[in-house]
Parts: sequence; C-alpha cells; structure tokens
Amino acid sequence: MKLLAAFLLLVCSAAAQDLPSKSLGDRPWDLGLFAGFATDTDSRYPTQFNFLMLGGRIGKVLTPEIGKGWVRGNFEWALDIIPVYPAFHGDSAFGAHDGVTYGIGANPVVLKWNFTHGKKFAPFVEASGGFLVTSRDFPVSDSSSFNFVSAGGAGFHYFLKPKRAVTFTGKVFHLSNASNGDRNPGINSGLQFTIGYNWFR
Repeated sequence: MKLLAAFLLLVCSAAAQDLPSKSLGDRPWDLGLFAGFATDTDSRYPTQFNFLMLGGRIGKVLTPEIGKGWVRGNFEWALDIIPVYPAFHGDSAFGAHDGVTYGIGANPVVLKWNFTHGKKFAPFVEASGGFLVTSRDFPVSDSSSFNFVSAGGAGFHYFLKPKRAVTFTGKVFHLSNASNGDRNPGINSGLQFTIGYNWFR
C-alpha cells in the first residue's frame, strides 16, 4: 500500500512539473520539423499568391531564464531551412505566370523569446529574416528569382512531455527583391501559419 501511495505521489508530481521551464531552462538545442501555409493580403494584385512550406529548424536557447511571473523566459536564435516552398497563383495583369512557381528558402535569422512560466504551454514571439529562391521571376515577370522575406509574429509550444512539444506559429510577412531586379513589386503583406514538432536537447 505504501509502495502504491509513493508511486501515485510520483506520478502526480511529474504531471505537475513546469514543463516549459524544465525543457527550455537549461539552454537546449531546438530541433524541429514543420509544415505551413501562407497567403498574401496585398490588394494590388488581381490574383492571390498562396504558399506551401515544408522545412526544419535548428536553434539554440542562448540565455538562462530571465524575469519573474508571466514574463519569465529566455532568448533563442534559430535557423529555418525550407526545401519545399512552392507558390500557387493564377494569371495576373502584372505578368505573373499561370500555375505554380517552385521555390526553396531559408531563414538564417530567427530571433525568439520563449515565455517559460506555464505548466504545459510556452508562448513565444519571434522575428525572422530570410530569402526565397524561385524557378522563375516572382511574383511577376521581369522582377527577380531571388526575394528577401521578413516576418514577425507569435505562437506557442504545447509540451506533450519533457523536451517534446507540438508547435503552432502565426506571422505577418513581407516579400521583396530589394530592387535587385528590373522591377520590385514584392508582396507588401501576407499571413503565414505553421504547425510542427520540436525536440529540445
């Protein structure tokens, strides 16, 4: 009976652990896989641009936990590699190609603040900067096949157990070739959503 009571106490104790603090508090590496969808909200174009993203993340928590209460957290740098990044679109008065434009991309700079006060949820805010390389000029003809992509937003990790979490992120993004092409129409604004799974080691 005492053995059973001790076992139940251990289980309850484990269930009540502060999983974000336990998983993120010792400056771990962040390894993840994600899938995502993005769409432009730029009303200048008669067609809509939609994106599919499949990629991975490698990151590193750089600081110990800082602060108290709900603002307690730590700072992380990460790199996203996105080998599958096609854009789906229709014909456009601006000269966009009909159908699909294939692309690959990366975000070499992802700056992230993890809030670690919760029991299972760890919200975060992040800003990212990267690029998209496409199979032809994008988003219109006579622009550029290389575009910069900047984004900012928020999300959360939901810890299923220590060091393992399902992750959801929502961002606002901007795409531009920084005038490296004949034209720089860009996509002034868009929405991006990803879901993934992360291991903290």
